[in-house]
Amino acid sequence: MSVRRRKFRNYWLNAEFQGRYITALLASSLVAMLLYGYVFYSHVKENYDTLVKISPMTDDTKVQLYAELNRIIVYLSLSSIVFFALVAVIGLIYSHRVAGPLFKIKSVCKDVCDGNFSARIALRPNDEFRDVAEQLNKMIDVLQSKKAEQPSQQGDTQQNSHLKAV
Repeated sequence: MSVRRRKFRNYWLNAEFQGRYITALLASSLVAMLLYGYVFYSHVKENYDTLVKISPMTDDTKVQLYAELNRIIVYLSLSSIVFFALVAVIGLIYSHRVAGPLFKIKSVCKDVCDGNFSARIALRPNDEFRDVAEQLNKMIDVLQSKKAEQPSQQGDTQQNSHLKAV
C-alpha cells in the first residue's frame, strides 16, 4: 500500500491570496520584532553605559561587558530569525486551510454552473468554511431536486395546453 505524500507546491493553491496573507503576517511580525529589539537594546545599552560609568572597572572588564551585550544581541537576532521563519511556515499552513476550501468551493460552483448537479464540496475535518460548504451542498441538493421536477412540470404544461386545444 503506497502512502500519498503531500508536496510543497500543493500548499500554494491560491498564490496571490496566500502571498498577501503571509506578507501581512511577516510585515507585522517584522515591525513587532524591530520595535521590541530597539526598545530592548536601547534600555539594556543605557543600563550598561550607566553601570560602566559608575563602577570602578578595568578596561578589559568593560570590553568584556560590551562583548556580552553584543552576544546577547546576536542570540536575540538569531531567535528573531527563527521566529520569523516559524511565522512564515504557520502562515503558509493556515492560509492553505483557507485557500484549499475556497479552491474546492470555486471548483464545485463552476461544475454546478456547467450543469453538473452531482458535484459536492468535500472538505477535510480541520479546514475552514465547513459550514459554508454544508450550506452550498444543501443549495445544490435543492437545485438538483428542482431540476429533476422541471421536466415533469413541462410535461404537465404540454398536456394541459393540448387538453385546452381539444
